[in-house]
Amino acid sequence: METPTPRRAARVITVDARQRVLLFGYRNPSTGQEFWATPGGGIEPGESPEQTARREFREETGRDAPDDLGPIVWRRQVSFEWGGVPQHHDEVFFFVQVGDLTVTDEHVATLATEGVIGHRWLTLDEIRNRHGFEVAPRRLADLIQDLLEKGRPDRPIDVGP
Repeated sequence: METPTPRRAARVITVDARQRVLLFGYRNPSTGQEFWATPGGGIEPGESPEQTARREFREETGRDAPDDLGPIVWRRQVSFEWGGVPQHHDEVFFFVQVGDLTVTDEHVATLATEGVIGHRWLTLDEIRNRHGFEVAPRRLADLIQDLLEKGRPDRPIDVGP
């Protein structure tokens, strides 16, 4: 069996004033399976997780990240196959609330070479009742509900796959 490719990543949980969550869609090139995840991506050499989160937020939304990303709220380790290559991701998540953030289809179309197939603003109920796609992490709606009700945790929570 092939050794998984390790990848460290930083992501940004983005919730708007109507308590909708910003997600970007990806389609696995080898399986065709879709999944939706928060903005984010790989940590480059010499970057801190916060620098990565800010860069990826800008690249994916076309906007600067809010000033207060705050501390890391979640950690996640997950292994999967992408395009026929085993992967092992070690991810950290930041949490921001935004009043209004417009992400245009035209901007998202520029991300197609990175496997992005679209973006959606979804309510927690829409995430819970999803049909035909997965979200990452799997318990995304419940985890975000906790953040909204309890605020940021004192230390990062392991959120599982």
